[in-house]
Amino acid sequence: PTRVRYRTNTEKGSSGSPCFTLGWELAALHHSGNPERDVSLYNEGIPMDAIRDSLPDALRAELGW
Repeated sequence: PTRVRYRTNTEKGSSGSPCFTLGWELAALHHSGNPERDVSLYNEGIPMDAIRDSLPDALRAELGW
């Protein structure tokens, strides 16, 4: 579970932008579009859980995670 897919349109260069749930909770950071097509059928983001879990314990503690 290191990627989530979504159909929301994005602009080129928007990698790293936040992806929110319908309740405005931070869910992921935008990563890429479908690389196999000129017009993406989907986009991908890196879930915040995966990002948080990859951080050192000391940094997670500093961030309150």
